[in-house]
This record gives sequence, C-alpha cells and structure tokens, in this order.
Amino acid sequence: MIAIIATIITRMILASTYSENENIKDDFYESVNYDPVKDLLTFTIPENIPEGYKFYLHISGLMFMGESNFRTFHVFDEESINYTWEKGKTYEHFLISGGLKEVDLSYGLIDNNKELLYSYTIRITADGTKTIEKDE
Repeated sequence: MIAIIATIITRMILASTYSENENIKDDFYESVNYDPVKDLLTFTIPENIPEGYKFYLHISGLMFMGESNFRTFHVFDEESINYTWEKGKTYEHFLISGGLKEVDLSYGLIDNNKELLYSYTIRITADGTKTIEKDE
C-alpha cells in the first residue's frame, strides 16, 4: 500500500513539473515576436520559474553584410551569462534595418549546478516567421 501511494505521489509531482515546464515553454514562445517593419525583436521572460532554477536564454543570429556575406551577432550577453533575466519583464532589441537573415533564441531552465532541465530553440526569419524545436 505504501509503495502504491509513493508511486501515485511521484507521478503527481512529475505531472505537475511537466505541466509547469510546458507552460513556461509555451508562454515564452508566444511572447517572442519580430516585427520586420520596425526591425524590433521583443520577448517576455516567464514569471513562474520553479524554485531552484533560473531562466536560460541565449540570443544570436546572422545579419546580411552586403549581398552574400553574413556576420553573427549576440544580444543581451550580460543577462545570458549571468542568468539575470527579470521575471515578467518584456525585453526589446532593435536590429539593423533590412539586415536580418535569422535570429535564434535558445532557452530553457537551468539549475544551480548549471545543468539544463530542458532546452528549445526558436528560430525567426527576416519576415517574422518563427519555428520552435527541442534541442538535443
């Protein structure tokens, strides 16, 4: 009987954690937007980060440099390196007009040992189209 109760409690905790993680993943994805007319990237950091975890986010991309050359860029490096994203805050970054090829936002939850609980990457193209995939 004790084993059955322990199994049920464990499953309930895992289901709750899975649900929280899915909410964080989905909420962040929905908040990400690139407006190609304004050359503006915006996103909002989720508010409900579980205790013992920090929000991991790394933003990088490619910008056109002439007709066929590209250069890489990174934004919000301080927040990325130090995991100092403010919960619930909407961040904005203006990109070079007409220069964006694509931008990747890799994000997830990281624990105090700097182990990722999970990670996804949102890719946004110059026209504002975004896709998401789970990192391996």
